[in-house]
Amino acid sequence: MKNIYFILVLFIATVLFSCSSPEEKWITDYKQVKCDSVKLSEKVEEEIKKDLKDTLTAKETLEKDLKMLTAAEEKKIAGFNDALKKSDADFDKKIEEEKAELKKAKGKEEEKAANKKIETLQFQKSEAGKDIGQKIFVAKNEMNRKPAVKSIKEEIKSKDKFLKEKTEERRGKYKGEIKRLQNKLLELQKDKPKKLEEEAFKKQIEAIDKAPCN
Repeated sequence: MKNIYFILVLFIATVLFSCSSPEEKWITDYKQVKCDSVKLSEKVEEEIKKDLKDTLTAKETLEKDLKMLTAAEEKKIAGFNDALKKSDADFDKKIEEEKAELKKAKGKEEEKAANKKIETLQFQKSEAGKDIGQKIFVAKNEMNRKPAVKSIKEEIKSKDKFLKEKTEERRGKYKGEIKRLQNKLLELQKDKPKKLEEEAFKKQIEAIDKAPCN
């Protein structure tokens, strides 16, 4: 009896599946592949975090030390950047005002005078920007020349190189599986039924893209 029941359930399932439309089958397959891709990505990232936990912690400590060491200079540089934005905004306002006057100009002499004012303001804006830009360059240069800053930056660079190498190594372990899922997605896109371009199906696919494993 158990065998008969199992065969009956399997038969019903097969019939139901075979009766599903091409669109429904495509969406089911698409959802499965997208979910598998997300799960695999999460698995890889989790393994990377686990493998590189100590290195990531060490890098975070170095970055905190660097932030404390350069706080004063960074504040100074931020001030220069704010000054540059304000300078550009002030000059842009004056230039726009002169352009408005240019539209009202009567005769070639007034147009010439208005254009001259605009050119002068644009030149002044450029020169002011260069002056503040030079101050930013000098401040950054002085900060980066500090031996302690150089040393920490070199350590961070070394950690980043190690993290990159190990990340690529870990992802390489799953290269075949990643490629298989990518190929499956390409196949699905190639064989996508035209009816799926209808709005109802498009919304369904968008929902899958946002949360494929829900």
